[in-house]
Amino acid sequence: MAGQFAGNGEDEYRRRKTVAVSGRVMRQDGAPHQGAQILAQIENLSPDGHVAGAREWTYARSASTDAACKFALALPPGRSRIEVQADGFVADRDDAELEVRADGPNEIPDFITEALAPIRGRVLDESGRPAPPKAGPGRRPGWPPRGSSTPPGSSASPGR
Repeated sequence: MAGQFAGNGEDEYRRRKTVAVSGRVMRQDGAPHQGAQILAQIENLSPDGHVAGAREWTYARSASTDAACKFALALPPGRSRIEVQADGFVADRDDAELEVRADGPNEIPDFITEALAPIRGRVLDESGRPAPPKAGPGRRPGWPPRGSSTPPGSSASPGR
C-alpha cells in the first residue's frame, strides 16, 4: 500500500498488486545457504508518484532462505532492491536492484556468501588500558538498508 496525506486530516491508501520475486543464496563453496535473511525495499512513492524530500526507498518485505537456499517475496511491480544478511557471512554484493515486472518472471541472480574471518584483538580505552567488557551487538555496516527506515520489529543494530 502507498499512503498520502489527503489534506483533510485523513490519509489515503491504495493497494498495489504484488507479484512473485525469487532467488537463491549460495555459499562460496557451492553449498546452499539455509536461513539467510532477505530484506526487500521498494521505491517510496505516493499514489501520485515521488514526494519531494521523501526517502527514495522504503522497507517492504523480508524472508529467509529454505533448505534448498531459495527465497520468494511478494512485491509490487516497479523498482525494488533486495539485500542478503547472514550471521558470520558477507554477500558478494551489497544489494540487487531490479525492475519487478507485472508479467514476471522476476528471478534474481544468485547471491554468493563468503564466511567472515574471526577478528581477534584487544579493546582499549582512551588511556590505553584494557576496556571493560560491554554487552550488546555491534552495528553492522549497511543496516538499516541505505535510504530506508528500519523494518518493523527489528533492532537498529542487529550485529553480524
